[in-house]
Amino acid sequence: MGTPNTPTTILKVGAALGVVDGISAVVINRALSPTPSAVRTFQGVAYALLGKDAFAGGVASMSLGIAMHFAVAFTWTSIFTLAYRQTPLHRVARGPVRLGAVGVVFGALIWLTMTMVVFPLTRIGGHAPVTSRGFIVNLVHHMLVVGPLVAVLVARSVRQPHHL
Repeated sequence: MGTPNTPTTILKVGAALGVVDGISAVVINRALSPTPSAVRTFQGVAYALLGKDAFAGGVASMSLGIAMHFAVAFTWTSIFTLAYRQTPLHRVARGPVRLGAVGVVFGALIWLTMTMVVFPLTRIGGHAPVTSRGFIVNLVHHMLVVGPLVAVLVARSVRQPHHL
């Protein structure tokens, strides 16, 4: 295993995740929301702190939502990076199939934790029923995009620290 600089890995992978997941969030919101827009998507993130006032906050609340979105991306990237480097996870995730499987599980863990633990602690309150279209679409997105992206980029950083 290489000797990557953990903060650099977290910064690069977290930024990549923030961008990819942010774009995905806008696309998903356009498909599911009756009032779709990029501004509204990130105001929806700011809703966690501001409540319904987020939707009247214009660019300021959208900017807060973007900052919050990236903070969450860096947090989950940090968790995976530290787990990958400090536990046997790097041995379990050897090979592309196993690494992909670990990414799928990590993506599910992220979405389930956010919806069932984090969101209820914010102004969002409870979570959508697990059978709702939005819950399922976001769960699948996290399993197929978010988790695998983090897993692959972190593993690549550990194997080739200067080529992320």
